Amino acid sequence: ALLVPSTPSVSSFASAAPYSRPRNARAAWLDTGASDRVAHALCLSAVCLPICTALRQRRRHCIKHRSLIAAAASSKASVAPGEKVVGVDLGTTNSAVAALEAGKATIIPSSDGSRTTPSVVAYTKNGELLVGQIAKRQATVNPSNTFYSVKRFIGRLREEVDEEVAEVSYSVISQAEGEKDSIEGVRIECPQLERRVTPEEVSAQVLRKLSSDASKYLQAEVKKAVITVPAYFNDSQR
Repeated sequence: ALLVPSTPSVSSFASAAPYSRPRNARAAWLDTGASDRVAHALCLSAVCLPICTALRQRRRHCIKHRSLIAAAASSKASVAPGEKVVGVDLGTTNSAVAALEAGKATIIPSSDGSRTTPSVVAYTKNGELLVGQIAKRQATVNPSNTFYSVKRFIGRLREEVDEEVAEVSYSVISQAEGEKDSIEGVRIECPQLERRVTPEEVSAQVLRKLSSDASKYLQAEVKKAVITVPAYFNDSQR
């Protein structure tokens, strides 16, 4: 334990004569004499030096840790000169894609000229795949094969999405027991394809559409993207 010499109390200041009363605690500390000041300095050094040393070591550790993370990130997400990288906002209702042009983010228009693309995927009676606005337009005549708001089902179990299922026109079921699939979670019945699809598969069609629009706009193949993730998503949803 460190014993720090005490300074004169305030009551002792009040009892002193007016002409000798120090104006503040610092003046009182200076009046305690050279030996007391040296003792104070030694005690403060004994307390502060280990703390400062520990803080410096922690700071060096944090800097080293951040540099390692940055190095790992740069090695995984290296971008070649001239390579195009886009940012994607994969939304529940609408999605958008943007790219940097002259240092500024620019929204890339879809094939029909709009700034956003409806997050809707449909399969027609002829087996044609429709994505975006064209899929949204035929939703009323093809409700069981038109999939929207599938982002709400990604990474979730059937018992967790009862309220969301009541708001869609297609059938959402549980994963069949023993079903050989690496993706766990709900399945969507697609009568036209005569099979079940995953929400991830439907969302992938939206991403392909956005990537295609971006490639045409940038006149370059797009292979890398940064996709937004809602803050409330858990690990399985991410």
